[in-house]
Amino acid sequence: MEFNNNDDLRRFAKLLSEKMESLGNSSMAHDLKEWNDTSFTSASEFLGELRMILERVKEFKAIDIELKQNVSDCIAAINKAFGQCRN
Repeated sequence: MEFNNNDDLRRFAKLLSEKMESLGNSSMAHDLKEWNDTSFTSASEFLGELRMILERVKEFKAIDIELKQNVSDCIAAINKAFGQCRN
């Protein structure tokens, strides 16, 4: 999955929210939906809030390898936007 703009991030968050709900993690699903419905005052806030949620999702044991890789790729894209190189 590619993350080239804010719309890509929002689409992924929606997909991920639906997946979390289907896996029984309504808390993370809610956090992702709330993030997706929020208007942020800065790009840093927009990206930083999503990264915090994704770090929690990444630790969720029930997600498959492909989804975990997509989450890691999204985090890497956010880090790149912040000028960081870590995953």
